[in-house]
Amino acid sequence: MPKELRHFLRTNSSLLVSLVMISIAIAGSIWGLVPFGKTLWSMYKDLNTVRSKTAILSAKYSTLSSLDESQLALDGNDLLRAIPSDKDVATILATIEQTANASGLSVVNLTIANPGSLATEAAQRQSAEEKQLGSGIITSGVTVEGPLANVKTYLNTLQKVRRVLRVQSAEVTIRQGGIGRANITVESFWAALPTTLGDIAAPLPPRSSQEDELLAQIRAFPVSYQGLLTAGPVSFSPKQNPFSP
Repeated sequence: MPKELRHFLRTNSSLLVSLVMISIAIAGSIWGLVPFGKTLWSMYKDLNTVRSKTAILSAKYSTLSSLDESQLALDGNDLLRAIPSDKDVATILATIEQTANASGLSVVNLTIANPGSLATEAAQRQSAEEKQLGSGIITSGVTVEGPLANVKTYLNTLQKVRRVLRVQSAEVTIRQGGIGRANITVESFWAALPTTLGDIAAPLPPRSSQEDELLAQIRAFPVSYQGLLTAGPVSFSPKQNPFSP
């Protein structure tokens, strides 16, 4: 070892020891601060998540608190009359028949199609549309007879009743004396009630003006199966705290 270096080490030995100790202390501090910093950052992200969920829950609670439960029950009842939660074939038949009678027509034949009896292409189309709409489709066939003007009225009225129906096809023939006979394929809808309410922290958007307009339009449609309405309106018994398990 050169003399100069030995001299430097002897002269500054205490300083070098101090520098080594300081370096070790700094390295140890950095080594300990890295995981602490990671923990601190993780806690910060968790806090922001909790704050975000709390804000969503607060907004949801405010929205739910502003709703009128009795009005919600009436709205649910009106919607279930339009699109019931099960197939409810009786209301389909009653709606088709009573609407025909109100239009001054005679029902010659009325059937509910068995899904297995549909042609393959029609069945595939129906299945694809059911998936798209998120509801079931029931196909019915009805043959009515009467004045041609009444047949036209019936075709229009049939799609403007509370039990939502859609005329899929119609074949009209005119007989002697202006009597019309129509073979009509009618589609009706049903949708099972949801079994889950989704994530409790998911935002709850208020009802839109388009939804209010649709509900008002449904309410304006007459109910053509009054004789079958034996059950009362839909009722709900929610818990005091809607977020409790």
